[in-house]
Amino acid sequence: MKTTLLSESILSEHKDRVELLLTFYKDVLHYIRMFDLPQEDVEDVIQDTYIEAFTYIEKVRDETKAKYWILKIARRQAIRYMRKEQSRKINEQTLSEHAEYNDIWTQTSTDEQFTQLVKSLDREQLQSLVCRLSLKEQRVLTLYYAYGYKLRDIATILKESDSNVRTISKRSKEKLRKMIENEDIDIKP
Repeated sequence: MKTTLLSESILSEHKDRVELLLTFYKDVLHYIRMFDLPQEDVEDVIQDTYIEAFTYIEKVRDETKAKYWILKIARRQAIRYMRKEQSRKINEQTLSEHAEYNDIWTQTSTDEQFTQLVKSLDREQLQSLVCRLSLKEQRVLTLYYAYGYKLRDIATILKESDSNVRTISKRSKEKLRKMIENEDIDIKP
């Protein structure tokens, strides 16, 4: 059924490769779901991934590497969708909302300020907020604040890149800060 969408020339020339790529459908699906996209975007990313893969199918020289080739395409497509969504969200913000966001961010932009904000919370409050974060974000923050590891060491422990751990740390701090603001949590002096 999926192959009926392909042009007859691609199908006839590269039938074995097309069938091989279609066997990786579940792998591509699971890989794209790791990007935490909405379901309709996941479907679009899969569709665009296979369109690009079938368009450039003649570039697959080593069929043993086909899975990694299509996952690389899937990664590019997922990132493209994420950027498009982020761009759309920014465009929807009014100028005043954007200015307010920037003012709030500069208030807790340094690590020291964030640490002071976290220390000013009760233990139960902090725990309830941290539990709302993803498991990876919880691990990064716990290793950083509770155990005192440096981000580079955390990257090694979690088998992630340094830049990925820095990004996770920054985003999780931002999420915590927003949760604190949105819930009007009493902060002890």
